[in-house]
Amino acid sequence: MLPNIFKLAVLPNGKLFCLRLLAFRFVRKAESEILSERKGFAPLATVGINLCKQYPEWANLVQANFYKQCPFLVPFSFPKGNKTVQEYCVALGHDLKGGDSVLWNELVNRIKG
Repeated sequence: MLPNIFKLAVLPNGKLFCLRLLAFRFVRKAESEILSERKGFAPLATVGINLCKQYPEWANLVQANFYKQCPFLVPFSFPKGNKTVQEYCVALGHDLKGGDSVLWNELVNRIKG
């Protein structure tokens, strides 16, 4: 029997901490499985779907971790007004060190693995 200090009810944000940590580890595991073996994503996706059904707040945490891991997953909408694409990307928080070629190279390297 575990002592009371290991129960989620003892800490006010215990459940959120566990869900956040699980989402972070899930995204890292998904990335490594997909990079190592193409067929390794199906069982992991099944686990992810079931966890999303059981803990809806976990789905948002996983999505945030995927967006943090690969910003190119974030839906892109074209800039409105007089902004160029570069100004719009900087406003969204992208780091444009070398212009569009850096963004494109990052995307291609990310896709290649």
